[in-house]
Amino acid sequence: MRKNWNWKLTVLIIIHVIIIIKLISNSESQNHGMAIFSGLAFFAYLFLSSLVFIIWSLVKWKSWFNNKRARSTIILLFMSILVPIAVVYISSNPYETTGKQLSFLEGGQTLERLVTYRGGKPVSLTYRKRLEPNGPYLKDSTWVFFNRAGDTTRIEVYKLDSLILKKEF
Repeated sequence: MRKNWNWKLTVLIIIHVIIIIKLISNSESQNHGMAIFSGLAFFAYLFLSSLVFIIWSLVKWKSWFNNKRARSTIILLFMSILVPIAVVYISSNPYETTGKQLSFLEGGQTLERLVTYRGGKPVSLTYRKRLEPNGPYLKDSTWVFFNRAGDTTRIEVYKLDSLILKKEF
C-alpha cells in the first residue's frame, strides 16, 4: 500500500488544507474591509490551487493514474475539493444562538439572547423588551459584544430602541 499511495500529492493536499484553514481563520479575526479582502484572497487561492491541481493532474496523468496509484490519486483530488468546501461551510456560521424569554413583569416582557461561538465563548449578549403582550420587541438594556478571545469589544446601552451609549474597546 505504501508504494501504491501518491505521497507527493498527499503532502500537497495537507499543505493546501493548512493554507485554507489559515486564510479562513485570518478573515474571521479581522474587521470589515480587511475581512472582505481576506475572503477574496481565500477564494482567489482556492481557484488558483484548483487550477494547479487540474493542470498538474493532466501533466502527471500516466504516473498518477496508473493501475496502482489511481485510487489514492482520485481520493486525494476529491479531498482537495471537498475539504475546502467543508471548511467554508463550518466557518460560515460559527455561531450558536440561545435565547430565553424572561417573565412578563410590570415593565414589560424581556427577551435575553446569548450568541456564542461553537466553542462556547460568547459573541454577544443582548436584551429586547416588549411593553405589550403582542407588541414588537425593542432593543433595551446593555448589549455586550465579545471577540473570539472572550474580551469585550463593544458595549451599547439602549432604552426602548433608542441608543443611549456606544463604547468600543
